[in-house]
Amino acid sequence: MQPISMLIPENVFIGDVIYPPGGTLGPRVQLNIQLVFVHSGSVTVWVDEHKHVIQAGQMMLLLPAHREYFEFDKEHHTEHSYLHWYNDPMPNDFLEVLDHLPCILPLSKTMNALIERGLALRFSNLPTSEELSKIVAMEMMWLTIGESYVSVNESLNTHKNQIFAAARQYIHQHYSENITLGDIASASSVSETHLIRIFNKYAQTTPMTYLWDLRITQALELLQRTGLSISEIAAQCGFKTSYHFSRRIREKVGMTATEYRKQLWG
Repeated sequence: MQPISMLIPENVFIGDVIYPPGGTLGPRVQLNIQLVFVHSGSVTVWVDEHKHVIQAGQMMLLLPAHREYFEFDKEHHTEHSYLHWYNDPMPNDFLEVLDHLPCILPLSKTMNALIERGLALRFSNLPTSEELSKIVAMEMMWLTIGESYVSVNESLNTHKNQIFAAARQYIHQHYSENITLGDIASASSVSETHLIRIFNKYAQTTPMTYLWDLRITQALELLQRTGLSISEIAAQCGFKTSYHFSRRIREKVGMTATEYRKQLWG
């Protein structure tokens, strides 16, 4: 997560509203940072002609200087809360961070609790209610940033897991063949460099080391449980020559393939 300057809002407003079926808002140009929290119904939002749909239990981040138009659920009432955050000028580094966040996120229990706190402060007679509202708004914004990073990282990790699974599947299906790192990367739809990084992350090894370890494991299993000849096992497990096979087996178990089989069979 890149460093972000601490930002205290000059002014905030936390409110809620219920729109009847088919209600609309706009078009307008957004002047503030706004968070929209949908509790029931749904909202379709066009931002610079790009369509977004916010379902109940979701929230959306809106940034300044974009043209917006809202259409609310045509069949049900839509209840939503919102935060308006105002600074003039708005720090560029802060806006740059927000601009890279997902615009729609799940509405978490923690955020709902902050919304309730913010709404309660509207009717507070505390002389510090304005300052407290700013603190709640800051908590909302930092929570949005934090949850966004978690969401993005989970999505990336899921994608990386899928790449790793695809590569492993390809290796297990083709280990008997003369496959290369490029073949494995191509089957996984990533570059060779990226595939190596993923294997280092999930298997603490490289794809080719993983491949050779699998070949050796399968070869040792065939030596123990079948009567196939050394050359037949070498060919079935992807070794180019019997000599190469024997050298790898000796490196692994400290004896030749024949000695290993004899030890197991007695």
